[in-house]
Amino acid sequence: MCLQDSFNFDLNIVYMQRFHPIFLFSVFFILLAALFFLVPIELFSGVIELDSGRTVKADLSLSYFLEFTSKPELVRGANSLHLDAQGYFLSFCFLVGLPGILTYRIWLNRFKE
Repeated sequence: MCLQDSFNFDLNIVYMQRFHPIFLFSVFFILLAALFFLVPIELFSGVIELDSGRTVKADLSLSYFLEFTSKPELVRGANSLHLDAQGYFLSFCFLVGLPGILTYRIWLNRFKE
């Protein structure tokens, strides 16, 4: 038994191989979007524009844009919230890149013997 076999996340599940790759991508995308938009995970860098005219760089959660937050004082005093370039890139990687990689891996397992 090699070391790779012991750490292999086996996504080669029989019922997942029957689904179309676009359907699998959509399912993974919806699951990750639900996670990031409903759970306040402060992972994405962004800018908070306060009512006083100041701007503050902070790590934001995507749930702040839907006003689901564990820190209501952060959103209450803000005029607007937006992600910067790094935040947009990271959200793209998590919401599109990760489901794409998982779907591609499952699709490649179809052609294994």
